[in-house]
Amino acid sequence: MTDNHLNPQLSVVIPVFNEAGNLAAFCEAISPVCDALRLDWELVFVDDGSGDESWQEICTLANQWARLSGIRFTRNFGKEAAIYAGLMYSRGDSIVVMDADLQHPPQLIKEMWELQNETGADIVSGVKQRRQAESLSRGVGARIFYWLFKRSTGIDLALSTDFKMISSRVRELYLSIPERYRFFRGMTRWFGFPEQTVCFDPPTRKQAQFSRWNNRGLFRYALGSLIAYSSLPIRLLGWLGAGTFLFGFILGVQTLFNKFNGQADEGFTTVILTVVIIGGFLMMGLSIVGGYMMEIFRQVQQRPNFIVHEELQTNRSSPASFNEGI
Repeated sequence: MTDNHLNPQLSVVIPVFNEAGNLAAFCEAISPVCDALRLDWELVFVDDGSGDESWQEICTLANQWARLSGIRFTRNFGKEAAIYAGLMYSRGDSIVVMDADLQHPPQLIKEMWELQNETGADIVSGVKQRRQAESLSRGVGARIFYWLFKRSTGIDLALSTDFKMISSRVRELYLSIPERYRFFRGMTRWFGFPEQTVCFDPPTRKQAQFSRWNNRGLFRYALGSLIAYSSLPIRLLGWLGAGTFLFGFILGVQTLFNKFNGQADEGFTTVILTVVIIGGFLMMGLSIVGGYMMEIFRQVQQRPNFIVHEELQTNRSSPASFNEGI
């Protein structure tokens, strides 16, 4: 790569977690698309603590593609940390964030680039026209999360993805926010910058492309996003408390009425049921409050979002500083 590639016009950030089998196919698919744009571009891979040969594959591919750079975390810090690191490391005037499993079609980059230049939009988002095949529990869980997120924040993320092209202005703002917990889709929508969308149908997953997310990880991710961007869990706790109070009030009126009429209760079923319900609500409430306190504690700790174990730099004028992003 010559010196005019030191400041590329387009950067593509790719979070990687156990994607060794997909990386070569990804590079082969995206390279002709970016070349057709006739501009300077780069690929930035972020290995999020993969347990397979992903990093070795990235190093191998770097010998074939001079525009390829990479970062390797010491362990798995999560996809949001990988996106954050990739945005810190990228140098392009426009930045595309996309997955390595080819679920985000590389050919759409051309349409995104043209749309951004024609409209001046700071964000061009890839939006699914349908959800890919998935289990019933995962599909229902996703719809519940998107419904709750929209109701509590006013931001509709249904069928949205992390597949986005953003301007350098959006990147700088995203990096300047000191929040430790980050939700790329939610935060970029929250900014309110002019946004355009391109629609696509996600291709059918091959065996090597199965999602690396398990149900537990998705639940924690969804809960963390709701806590970070919404007071809905706390408000739900208040509504549950009001409902419990109303139930207890009606039960108390009924008990007093029976007592004044000389009717004795036959057992403690009502008492036991009341204790169980109230106790359950209290424990759930403590858990929700504890979740908010934990997020406050993590923010106060000011630990870095990620730690870089190794860097693969290709024709860069100067190394990037990673461990300052908290």
